[in-house]
Amino acid sequence: MSAVRAYWDARAADYDSEEPVEGSGAYWRHVATNVLCQRADVRKTDTIVDLGCGTGNVARTLAPHAKRVIGVDFSEAMLAQAAEDQAIAWVNADLRAAAVPLGTHVVTACFSVSQIDGEERRALFERLHKKLVEGGLLVLADWYANLPFDDIEGIEDWFPPEHVDEVAAMTVLRELEDRGYRVVHEPLHPAVSVLTAMRM
Repeated sequence: MSAVRAYWDARAADYDSEEPVEGSGAYWRHVATNVLCQRADVRKTDTIVDLGCGTGNVARTLAPHAKRVIGVDFSEAMLAQAAEDQAIAWVNADLRAAAVPLGTHVVTACFSVSQIDGEERRALFERLHKKLVEGGLLVLADWYANLPFDDIEGIEDWFPPEHVDEVAAMTVLRELEDRGYRVVHEPLHPAVSVLTAMRM
């Protein structure tokens, strides 16, 4: 995981300046981030945890609509970019082990869960199920292989392949359902999906 952390530390300073040109990886990150924020369905009484918050775009978008927002990231350089907003609790931690308050209403993860392997991902889903309120939401926007990545043209420089677990969105959907969530899958692109999972 240290190589992944080093990669994100190196990208922190210019991460938000990447132009979201239509069809680029930055464009689809932007689209998926917007969909994720809409699906989070945040209320003024909610506690939100944004796992893998990076420079804080999702946390800052949701914060005006929630009671409490916690942004978690393992890259100190990314958090340094985010930390100007003092209304959000910024936590330097690995999303696989980060403390999530019992009674959390919404957990978001935008392009971060793909960087852990299947066993870690399933353990995370189980842990979050115990922390979310009944009816609480886990909203994931990520690189999901709706087709094998090798068959999708034009995505070669969207993400470092050695840092992303090539997993089908339907595989993750089934993992969530097996752990007590009701899930809606929104494919946005052959390599990008949003999964909205309600804790049942």
